[in-house]
Amino acid sequence: HHTLQPALIQAITSVSQTDLRQLSKSNGSLLMDPTRTRALHLQLRFKCTAQALTICSKHLLTPDTAGPLWESAIELATDAHGSFAAPLFRTLALLEPPSCEVAAVRCLADAVWSLVCESSQKHELRSNELATAIAAALFREQWMIQEALHPILGGLLRKLLERRHKLPALLGAVVLQCCAVFSAHPEAALPYVGEVVELCEAGPAGEKDEGDNPTFRDTWASNPDTWFRAMVNKFLSSLGPTETAVQLVHSVAEELLIRDRVISQNPDCLKLGHDLHRRQIRIWQTVCILSNVVQLPGHLLEMGWDAIAADHLPSVRVFLEAFIARHVIERPAVLLPRLLALFEDPNLRNQVAGSAVMLASYVLGHTQCGETFRATLRGTLSLLGSTNHSVRALAVLTVHQALVRAGERCDLVPVSEMDLLTPLLTWFDTNKDCAKLRRQLSSKAPSRQGLPADEQLRQLCSFQAVFEHLAGAHTDSIGEGIPVAMFDCVSQAIRGASSSLGSRTNEQGAPPTLAASEEREQDYQTKITVWDEGFSSREEQIRARPRQGLVVVASCIDKIPNLAGIARTSEIFNLQKLVVHSKKVLQDRLFQQCSVTAEKWLPIQEVPEQQLESWLVEQKQLGWRIVALEQTANSVCMTEFKFPDRCIVVLGEEQRGVPVELLKLVDTCVEIPQLGVLRSLNVHVSASLLIWEFTKQHHLSTLS
Repeated sequence: HHTLQPALIQAITSVSQTDLRQLSKSNGSLLMDPTRTRALHLQLRFKCTAQALTICSKHLLTPDTAGPLWESAIELATDAHGSFAAPLFRTLALLEPPSCEVAAVRCLADAVWSLVCESSQKHELRSNELATAIAAALFREQWMIQEALHPILGGLLRKLLERRHKLPALLGAVVLQCCAVFSAHPEAALPYVGEVVELCEAGPAGEKDEGDNPTFRDTWASNPDTWFRAMVNKFLSSLGPTETAVQLVHSVAEELLIRDRVISQNPDCLKLGHDLHRRQIRIWQTVCILSNVVQLPGHLLEMGWDAIAADHLPSVRVFLEAFIARHVIERPAVLLPRLLALFEDPNLRNQVAGSAVMLASYVLGHTQCGETFRATLRGTLSLLGSTNHSVRALAVLTVHQALVRAGERCDLVPVSEMDLLTPLLTWFDTNKDCAKLRRQLSSKAPSRQGLPADEQLRQLCSFQAVFEHLAGAHTDSIGEGIPVAMFDCVSQAIRGASSSLGSRTNEQGAPPTLAASEEREQDYQTKITVWDEGFSSREEQIRARPRQGLVVVASCIDKIPNLAGIARTSEIFNLQKLVVHSKKVLQDRLFQQCSVTAEKWLPIQEVPEQQLESWLVEQKQLGWRIVALEQTANSVCMTEFKFPDRCIVVLGEEQRGVPVELLKLVDTCVEIPQLGVLRSLNVHVSASLLIWEFTKQHHLSTLS
């Protein structure tokens, strides 16, 4: 107590001084308004209480102290509004209920729902601060892992899902908290399978308006449902191969496939952009991802195969084919007989026939079994006579590639049979129309390689394949694709939420020991403050700080999460400024979520990419050294390069790197040393490493 007392006094004093300074600047009418005076008093009270509980261990509170605190906070929670709502729920999150947990959880859930139902408070529930406090108070770790509390917490979560379009911030904070708890305790998610499935299907309802064709980026950046789906899919994909994880994945996959079967019976699912069509896309996106987590049982694969025979729009069928293709190669004993049976149907519908040829192309391109190869090739040959042009074209391309592979591998087709097929291969090779067809459809055919490694096979249902490549072919116009960069942001958010959970486990998976708990209680979390009381405002202090002599040029970058991440890193290390293609990106909602207000404190200059060459020439004339972060024939290892005091770093495009015309202007190219197989890092990560290296050489060396 004596050790923590000075810190506690300092915390309460700093909070009080800040808020009383606000009070002194207000007009005199404030003191005459009892409601506003009470709100300010409660704000001060719960701010001080929350900060005191953050610094001091809650175990130091006696029941006589904790009980009244909890009861008074719960009583006020039903009518929480204004500036004291967030501190109140932060206080509740740090307190343990003195009585029965079931009664306490029900009381707190009722209070939150009352707050949601109050129409006058909806604008306050859009506050991230209040939403995070509510999620931490109600969906806390020790309550989520208790199955007896699921009816209360799960019921509230379902009601919030129904109002998700009105309360995106609150539901987003709740989903993030749940994913963090489920990641640490997969068994806790088993009672919440229904809610997890609902989140996998979350998305805008209703048909697309005529003439409404938003860009891919605008759609996912402005739609909070996309974040919910990204969080749940990322959590599910991170599960390890434990018995609990297997049970959870099987339950979620089965529920999704059952819902898909029900939706397929409704003819509205064949209307482009209809809610049922959108839901089917989301269902199959998640099913594809789940197939990479654990091995799905045979009855689920058969349910997936049954969906092949149903009518689907192309934007749904593309995921179906990826899911089945991955498993028909991995587990041919389950699915291959059903594929061969399709070729025996003389009245096979064109849509199903097209899927059969696509699946056959994967088998013919990867199988090592000659019998399987020949059986599949015979079935595909039968569809060369299809009356449907698309089916016939795919069959021609597939048969041609299969015959080429058979010519290279004599063990796949006997020589006697190959002699009969050689004239057909020659005709395919020399016919102009077939050559033109191959050029048009070659992008749809799988690679003619041997059986791929396990990791290569998993790429059929990877995040990039499911949410960018497959989604980009058909679903951009209705906004069901998700850029892989979003999953990086989500993964970081889940890790951050997981690190703040109350109970942790050691490396062996056992609860922390008493000695470890006592050691942690001697330390407490604090945040670095970059201003002091010698200045009248934070803005004045920030303006007075000398900035590092590093300018980061990101005009070639167009992915918003990367730009936002670079802005945040640049502000944290107090760089000279950041250069972007257009300042309009600063108003983007996704940018603001990822940058966490960095744009308010960091000087940002707009230089379009087409003007970058002339701008760099001007900066060189002013004495700046130009450095490009790029791998070239003459690039220098970053750790061996001595950065000049005034340096401009040019970052390249995400795919192509620094343009050639800009490389001619730079003084030096630096590269990051690598030890792995991949050829490059994400541009945000690369920029962060360079900024840290510059800071070590200039700022940190001076401090030491």
